[in-house]
Amino acid sequence: MKFIFYYEYKDIVGGITSLYVTLFEEMVKRNVNFIFFNYTDGIVNKQLKNKGIKVPLLDIEEFNWTSLSDIVSADDVIVLTSFDECFAKFLKINPKVIYYNVNELLGEISRYKFGLNLRFLGRRLVSKLDESHSLVFMDETGINNAQNKLGYSMRNKYFLPVPIKRSAVNKYAPGSLASGEIRLSYVGRSVVWKMMPLKKILDDLLILSRDFRINFTVIVDSINDMEQFINVDHFRNKNFKLTVLEKVNPNDLPEILLAETDIGFGMGTVLLDYGKIGIPVILVDASKNVFPDNYKYKWSYEIENFCLGKFIESHLGDFDGFEIKEILSEAFADPSYLQKISDKVYNYTNTFHGVSGFVSRLLNYSEKASFRLRDAQPYIIHYSPLHQAVKKIISRSAN
Repeated sequence: MKFIFYYEYKDIVGGITSLYVTLFEEMVKRNVNFIFFNYTDGIVNKQLKNKGIKVPLLDIEEFNWTSLSDIVSADDVIVLTSFDECFAKFLKINPKVIYYNVNELLGEISRYKFGLNLRFLGRRLVSKLDESHSLVFMDETGINNAQNKLGYSMRNKYFLPVPIKRSAVNKYAPGSLASGEIRLSYVGRSVVWKMMPLKKILDDLLILSRDFRINFTVIVDSINDMEQFINVDHFRNKNFKLTVLEKVNPNDLPEILLAETDIGFGMGTVLLDYGKIGIPVILVDASKNVFPDNYKYKWSYEIENFCLGKFIESHLGDFDGFEIKEILSEAFADPSYLQKISDKVYNYTNTFHGVSGFVSRLLNYSEKASFRLRDAQPYIIHYSPLHQAVKKIISRSAN
């Protein structure tokens, strides 16, 4: 048995690209058998080559697809993040499937062309995947989406949280709070749904600066874009030092965070950037709107089902968590408080998001999975015999 990965994009930089690089490095290290269908000159292969790692890659443009059965067998497991039409070429071989849900769009799993989304088919497909132990989630957003959009409650909840390369040691060293100053930081792109959370943090800290001396470092991709949402000077006073950095090299980020942070704020993979080196980090959710006054925060290790942030518009009822004042008061009252939080964050991040555990769980899930690609045909119009027949006719006519 081997794993099959197919990624049709060449140069897109994003979370899935980083995931593949991290995952394949570990799989090569552990001699896990797999094939990656992508591009020889694609960004994933380039990044791996820069690390000195050679992956078993087959170029989508150069591969002779008539010989696919010589490479892929029915004993193999194809890892899908969608049932896009490009996977129809694997139907004849009919490998086992692990459907890895990486977003909140599970309710659109049976989406066809022209905006057609047949949810009754999607519900049946999700049910079949669930019953076959072949549906795996990055976090809880897909589970919630299936409930909200398809009216389906998951029987089996298997997770593969975002993987990271484990940090060997906790590098955190909190600054001395004896001076009365605490160092905080936030990392996020200058887009509205990451700037509104920052605005909430700044509003809270501005009030707290009456009682605490705060040194706050913000790291964004564009200061100009940030200032479309936030008037930086409004938040500066004698007790509130605000520094904004832009376009920080990712390789330099860990050292900057360690030097400038007693407590961090963030969402998404930024939480993992802080957590894997032991910096206490607080989850702040996303929104395109002004945050409510009753919003509460959580430490990253308090996250449920590995969700690295969600849009607060989907939240119902009161918020669980704490106010920033509570943790600042605790930090100044107890010199060991932040180190204790650091140990919890470090252990949580590296235990549950370490790529070694990811690969071990993937191997375990592949043994349980029983859904096969052809099982999706009744629910994915792209894979239906009629669609495939029409596509062949059109292709012949074009030639």
